[in-house]
Amino acid sequence: MKKLLIFLWGMSLWACSSSDITPNEVKRPITTLENDLYTIEFFITDSSWKTGYNPIEVHIKDKSGQFIDLPEFKVVPSMQMQMMSHSSPVSTFEKTDKGKFKGFIIFQMASNEMEFWTLEALGITKRIEVKESSKRVVQSFMGTDDSRYVLAMAEPNKPKVGSQTISAYLYQMKDSHHFVPVNNCMILLDPRMPGMGNHSSPNNQDLLSKGQGLYQGLLNLTMTGYWKLNVVLLNEQGETVKDQIFFELEF
Repeated sequence: MKKLLIFLWGMSLWACSSSDITPNEVKRPITTLENDLYTIEFFITDSSWKTGYNPIEVHIKDKSGQFIDLPEFKVVPSMQMQMMSHSSPVSTFEKTDKGKFKGFIIFQMASNEMEFWTLEALGITKRIEVKESSKRVVQSFMGTDDSRYVLAMAEPNKPKVGSQTISAYLYQMKDSHHFVPVNNCMILLDPRMPGMGNHSSPNNQDLLSKGQGLYQGLLNLTMTGYWKLNVVLLNEQGETVKDQIFFELEF
């Protein structure tokens, strides 16, 4: 009886310690850039780089594995095409700790056999694969003002029935390698279910500017299934910059 109690006690300790392991403790970098001075690790929330919004955590270490206390960090994504190259929207990276930064990249298009993305940071460049998202989550378009924009949905990344935050980032392309965040616009929201008579839902709120290219509103999903989120971009004067834009959700 005593041996049985000891065995059960040991099993309970094992169970408790196993449940304490969090995903953050076992996560591995999706991409690593290395040279003789630095090891730069990129962590993302998905299993691969995908078109659209990719939130990133970056760890910068020396060759002994110690974090390096850099004041700032910058990464340059570049799409190498057959006849040209271009970049994509990328945020300013915020320092969160010694050798740790967070930010995001918005990829407008996927890699293919002939065209591919690279990441460059601290003088190191590496080729990466960017896969096509299963649903439409990013749009690149020309506005009525003859400017090219990139609009990417960031939330919800785990949609649910009911009201939830919807957020998106808006960037303007100044040239093929420079994108700047756009503020003070408005994004009108009209969610629909094409497979259910194209019905909408009540109590949605349009997306308003929050600064640094971020727009937030409220999205109310009344049931599971495929949703088409129709949006219209308005400028500061309330004039239409682009309509017939949409994102997709399915859950």
